[in-house]
Amino acid sequence: MKKRTIKTMAAVLAIATTTALVSINATAGALDDEMNFETVNTVCSNTDNAGGTDTDDAVKAGLSDEVVYVFTDKDGKVDKVMDSILIEEGNENGELSKEDLPVGIKMTYYLDGKEVTAGELDNAKGHIKIRCDYTPLKYEMKMIGGKNEKIYVPFGAALITAMDGDTFKNVTVSSGKVTLDGLRYAVVGVAFPGLKEDLDLDKVKNDISGTEDIDTDIPEYIEIEADTDCYKAPDIYMAVSNSIFNAIDVSAGDSLTDVDEAVTKITDAMNALTDGSSKLYDGLDELLKGVNTLSTGMNELTVGLDTLTSNNAALVKGSEDVFNSLLKQAQSGLEAAGLNVGTLTIDNYDEKLTGAINSLNGTDVYGTAQKEVESKVRANEAQVKDAVTEAVKEQVTDGVNKAVKAQVEAGVTEAVKENVRPMVKSAVDAGIEEQYGHTPGELIAAGMLTEEDYNETIDEKLSEQMESDAVRAQIDSNTEAQMNSDQIKALIESKINEQMASDQITSTIDSKTEEQIGVLVGQYMQSPEVTSKIDAGKAKVSEGVKEIEDLKGRLDSYRVFYNGINEYTNGVSKACEGAHELNNAMPDVIKAVSALKEGEGQVVDGLNKFNDEGISKITELLKNGLGNTIDRLNAVSEVSHSYTGYTESEEQKEGVKFIIKIG
Repeated sequence: MKKRTIKTMAAVLAIATTTALVSINATAGALDDEMNFETVNTVCSNTDNAGGTDTDDAVKAGLSDEVVYVFTDKDGKVDKVMDSILIEEGNENGELSKEDLPVGIKMTYYLDGKEVTAGELDNAKGHIKIRCDYTPLKYEMKMIGGKNEKIYVPFGAALITAMDGDTFKNVTVSSGKVTLDGLRYAVVGVAFPGLKEDLDLDKVKNDISGTEDIDTDIPEYIEIEADTDCYKAPDIYMAVSNSIFNAIDVSAGDSLTDVDEAVTKITDAMNALTDGSSKLYDGLDELLKGVNTLSTGMNELTVGLDTLTSNNAALVKGSEDVFNSLLKQAQSGLEAAGLNVGTLTIDNYDEKLTGAINSLNGTDVYGTAQKEVESKVRANEAQVKDAVTEAVKEQVTDGVNKAVKAQVEAGVTEAVKENVRPMVKSAVDAGIEEQYGHTPGELIAAGMLTEEDYNETIDEKLSEQMESDAVRAQIDSNTEAQMNSDQIKALIESKINEQMASDQITSTIDSKTEEQIGVLVGQYMQSPEVTSKIDAGKAKVSEGVKEIEDLKGRLDSYRVFYNGINEYTNGVSKACEGAHELNNAMPDVIKAVSALKEGEGQVVDGLNKFNDEGISKITELLKNGLGNTIDRLNAVSEVSHSYTGYTESEEQKEGVKFIIKIG
């Protein structure tokens, strides 16, 4: 009966499954190009004939599917509906009412298991899930098994999308196929809204004995799951069509004949079971003899396990003593190497040795060497500071000398200028009198010469005279004489001492001293002596880490043995307890087998009664259950054939195909 039920289910889903697979493969290629309605419509049109020759005949007769284009928001709410027939008949935009769709769509979005809106997913990071639920809305009332029942128009739905491989990872679909071409995931999911309810498979499964393990799940929704670092909404398209169900034609006669054949086989099996019951009675006699032999063996096993159990404590104590001895040796070795990790025990050695390894791995050998070098350099910090102070004093002395000399030279120049001015004035006066026959005063009084021009002439001649070699030599000589005087030398020394005691200079000395110490430390750190010590320190750390790792590995190996001893002794103890319990129960087992032997004669009578009162009822239930399933399959086919158009049009169509764009 299981095989017949499965075969019946296969009949209704064969065309749908074939269509879905063809659609998946075709769509995987179509998604390589930019997704649009023309691409999706082409893919779906190419798969309509996958179910058989009925569609081929329809095409030859000029029939085809009416194509309805549906535009929704990201939640699945319909925004606009357009129809191919209206467009072909000259309707300007082919737009229809959006209130009469046969299948409702609801889109739900999740981020890390929490429901969110489509907008909240934008640029999100984490595990996302996009779920599309389909709700069948169109139905007809059909007579099934003497009852008037609701049969929905069956539809096959295919969800199609492409997801960027740089944005999405680990893409899966609940029922369908995912293909990765290296750049993008091509995702196609399939669902059959209303079909499970139309076939009422759960009732068949519950009513008929032996069908409990048959899978009656037909996908009624599609879920896409993926991981993303920055979510960008993919374009989602759907193709929903009833054409794939128009090829279903189930004949009830053959199936009912199969039921009769199956019932005959069940009756034959019952006869064989009754014949075998007498053989079972003979076997029980042999079993009883074996149980008596087993009882004797159990006594011997119990004695042996008692002996093993008596040695458990000594065996556990011995392995523990060896473990503690190994830990003590390990602790002593670490202390001898200068590493104190405390007392090692069976429970803490792993943590303490791991901590020691991490501590050694974190040793800053270079930093330690640098601190030692800096300490040695700072031991001579006073000498370094003295050298820096001397260098700064030389710079200060040079600056003071230049400043004082500039002041002295300015004073000497002014004094020489005052001495030269009378001579220049006399020469100017003589030249004017010689040229004009009058003194400058007479010319000024007569208005022939302005006093301003007169003084300007004197200043020009004075400047020329001051730049003469003789005057410059006199200025330099007088300046040098004053610079060598005790008075000027004392002034210079005073100013040098004043500047050296200033906050600015003392701060400079301190800063330059630290800078020089840093230079000396860097030079020493690059010396062969220090670099060799650093290399040796690093090698020692690596060696120490390896030794501790090896030590921990040896202790871990012994721990495996130690734990094995404990598990072994515990197992022996439990085995001993079980042996005692089983040995104590053997008398009851012997009694039970004896009673089973005595009661076997009653089993044959019970089997005959079961055959008379049970098999006939099961036969009737099987026939009724399968008959209803066949009636439902035919009803689904009839309802699908009756739904041939979404619009009222004189043009005859084979079925209806809805092309849906989400968002």
